[in-house]
Amino acid sequence: MTKRAVVLFNLGGPTDLKVVRPFLFNLFNDPYIIQLPRILRFLVAKLISWRRTPTAQGIYREMGGGDRQLFNKRPHKLWLLRNS
Repeated sequence: MTKRAVVLFNLGGPTDLKVVRPFLFNLFNDPYIIQLPRILRFLVAKLISWRRTPTAQGIYREMGGGDRQLFNKRPHKLWLLRNS
């Protein structure tokens, strides 16, 4: 029998579609995510969050409107995968 390991990382997510842009901005304005001087990181985070919001909203819409849907289903899917 081979051993398998599954590592889950949860960076959080927006609770609904209205807060996707602020979520993306906060994510990319983190100095551990983008290592630039503060003002440049702020500008880059603004640009990325503005540009990616429509696409990200579409993805979250497909998942039920927010990250909580994906998070709740993930352990069950892993259990099914492990026991198949």
